[in-house]
Amino acid sequence: MKKIIAGLFLLLLAMPFYCQNQQDNLTKYWDYRNRLREKFMVVSENVMDPGVNIPAAEIFYNDPQNLTFINNRICWGDENSNMSQYLSVLATELWILKNNGQDYSVTLKELYYAMLALERLDYFSESYFRGGAINDGDINGFSLRDDVSSDFWTKYKSHFDAKISQCDGFLVQNSNLNGHCSYKEANSQDIIEHRMLGLGLISKLLIGTESITNLPCVINDSIVSYLTNKGIMNTTQKTVDFSMWAKDIVKRYINSMQYSDLTSVINVLGIFDFALTHWVLFNPVTNTPVLEGNGKDGSVAILSHGIVFAGQAITGENLANYYSFGDVNTFSMLNAIFTDAYFRNTMFPSSDSLFTKFDLIRTLACIGNVSTNTATAFDELRQQRDQWYYYGNCSFYNRHNTKTTYISEHLPLINLVMHDPDYRILGVEDTKYNSETSIYQGLLNSAPSGGPATNCGVTDWTSISRCLWPEHLGKTINQQPDQAAEDMTKTTTDAYAAFNGLDYMMLHNLYYIAFRKEDIRSLNITTTDVDRRTYSQYAKIIESTASVIGNNVTYRAKQQIKLQPGFSASSTGNKKFVAYAGTRPNNYDGSIYVMPPSPQSMSRKKNISNDNTETSLDDIQSTNINISIYPNPSKGKFEISANSSNFPFNYRVANSNGVVVSRDCINSNNQVIDISALPKGFYFISLYLNDKTVTKKIILN
Repeated sequence: MKKIIAGLFLLLLAMPFYCQNQQDNLTKYWDYRNRLREKFMVVSENVMDPGVNIPAAEIFYNDPQNLTFINNRICWGDENSNMSQYLSVLATELWILKNNGQDYSVTLKELYYAMLALERLDYFSESYFRGGAINDGDINGFSLRDDVSSDFWTKYKSHFDAKISQCDGFLVQNSNLNGHCSYKEANSQDIIEHRMLGLGLISKLLIGTESITNLPCVINDSIVSYLTNKGIMNTTQKTVDFSMWAKDIVKRYINSMQYSDLTSVINVLGIFDFALTHWVLFNPVTNTPVLEGNGKDGSVAILSHGIVFAGQAITGENLANYYSFGDVNTFSMLNAIFTDAYFRNTMFPSSDSLFTKFDLIRTLACIGNVSTNTATAFDELRQQRDQWYYYGNCSFYNRHNTKTTYISEHLPLINLVMHDPDYRILGVEDTKYNSETSIYQGLLNSAPSGGPATNCGVTDWTSISRCLWPEHLGKTINQQPDQAAEDMTKTTTDAYAAFNGLDYMMLHNLYYIAFRKEDIRSLNITTTDVDRRTYSQYAKIIESTASVIGNNVTYRAKQQIKLQPGFSASSTGNKKFVAYAGTRPNNYDGSIYVMPPSPQSMSRKKNISNDNTETSLDDIQSTNINISIYPNPSKGKFEISANSSNFPFNYRVANSNGVVVSRDCINSNNQVIDISALPKGFYFISLYLNDKTVTKKIILN
């Protein structure tokens, strides 16, 4: 029995010391990622195969009446949330893993394949309307929503749940006898603007090139040539610049939203209505507007300023003169009708507006970091979220109770991640930090462990995407947004739909980066920052060259504060400068919320924790990592050496009762830790590196 107790005690030491909900959410995250790969998509190196590397939206199961139209099918939806959120998840996951010094090769491979899926949708889109011919210049931004086809289902059906009898993609059930798309065939303005969220995160987070040497890939030569000519891919060095790639796709999308055939535009829009603008989505093969979300009602024109703001924020280029009819700059002409001020005033309306595309307006404002100048974009986005949001009681109607609204919890976080790299905004007020943390922690904690579904027992996660369609939370599947009229009449409430969970994964990673990134980032403070920095700073390392004379300034760092040449401080009146290292406000202990490099590592932890067999001290310590701690016993200073180059890594010191008495990071070999202030006795030190845990006994004498 003593042996079992000792083993379990050491096992607890080996587990991360976080709030249980945080650890549960991390476990859920990797379970959701496995579930996505296994049930909702095919991740394949054969990137030219139609349908691969694109996530499905939902799976319909167990129709009790065995109705063939709906019975057990997987559906790719209308693509408003799928690829946008998938790209967002991959970009943020890769950033987290890379900045934590962990293996991100699996995530890199999936991101590479997903971006090539976008290229495939762009390259082949015109050919579906020409009857097979592919021309030079077809990589132009005009793109299909997805290309899930009958061939895809024939080839990959065995990958999915055997209970699924059919799939629903835009080249399957939505096709005519000639194989051409006939319904929702191409990108809409909604899809383009939602995709810009994911592409924006890629452009801001994934700076620099990544090696694709070990990423097997069967790819079209024309796509390789395009990427090479653009400087995105280097075939000699076998590298890809994902940030440049995302920017290029965004520019193509903005190009595709501005059609250059003036005669076609006038014929469709009318000479007296919107002939002054070419902001409308056309099919370049048929010379007609795309069937849905084309903007011929003027909506793309109205949003054009927001589109330009967003594009400029992503690319860093001036896109106001991006396209024109001959020598006439139509953006300038459009300015006379829909001004910058018009867009700003429609972004955050205080009452109902005739123009109701609030989700798209706020999406563009989020990306472009545009506000009404009365507050930051982040504050206005969160105020709009909270204006309509009644947390926990499933009330998703505005105060007039006349129509549903868009909660869009992801937008404030995306705005922070894209435009607040030094996390200054949330550092202004402790109350804001705490309130925002509470909202998102509660939301993540409520997600069901088995994945979101209509019958998951958690109302907050019963929509394809609560970020885009919160009005469908709590409804049965015949009320879900993807349902056709036939389904709504045939579906019973006993049937249910399972959703891909990308909204949870996206919010999880955005939450981590927005609220926890201080453990990774260093913060450089200069004199120009002082006026904004009369509050606590939260960072792993703070380096300051600022003069803080005459200001109340507090620095709080997880690890170290470096006062560099140029720094000066003095007591003036009641003003003071205070610095803390190794402490953390907001009841946050400063521990890195480590994400495992693969789902398998989380599975191993779960298997161990459920193992009730006897575990000895030697078994727990058994590993191929060699750790040296000396001298041991010691007066309190222990030097730690490890045969690993994967610095930094965490350590925890617990007393004989299991209470953690010290925790921090090991940043280099032969680092000395000092616990001489602790009472004499024996302690257990646990070190976490290379996805392994080593626990050793140390003696303080």
